[in-house]
Amino acid sequence: MPYGDYHGSWQAMEELLKAGRVKAIGVCNFLPDRLLDLILSHEVTPAVNQIELHPFCQQKELRHLMAQYQIQPMAWAPFAEGQNGIFQNPELAAVGQKYGKTPAQVILRWLRQSKIVSIPKSVHEERIRQNYDVDDFIFDGGGHEHKRGYGYGQKPHSGCQV
Repeated sequence: MPYGDYHGSWQAMEELLKAGRVKAIGVCNFLPDRLLDLILSHEVTPAVNQIELHPFCQQKELRHLMAQYQIQPMAWAPFAEGQNGIFQNPELAAVGQKYGKTPAQVILRWLRQSKIVSIPKSVHEERIRQNYDVDDFIFDGGGHEHKRGYGYGQKPHSGCQV
């Protein structure tokens, strides 16, 4: 949740945009109330909102609002920071087995198919390669894999709206 004079900061970023010094401006961790306040109070709508977004924290209400204003969601924690056993989650593993992919690849494909930008973090060469290898399959929709709330009911991180 943003604190301080975010309106003043946004106005300064709008000026940079108008002067051509930046190509786009966005926000991070703006939940629906603050995001709507920012949109309705300024000339420029954020191009992106970088938020916690992963199978345990899908932010559906916020994503719906963002879609209404054509704001691109960006997942800052696509793998839930490795918490809640995400890489061993039985549902993700079962979907991965169906497509011959790892749970991490299932998550990245779900995000991509949901039109969510993600920047996965890894320092391991093999995992970095796997993170790129998500374009050779598409969820067929039969199991609605890309729409499910994996691990629903698990305690979300603070600020996460399931």
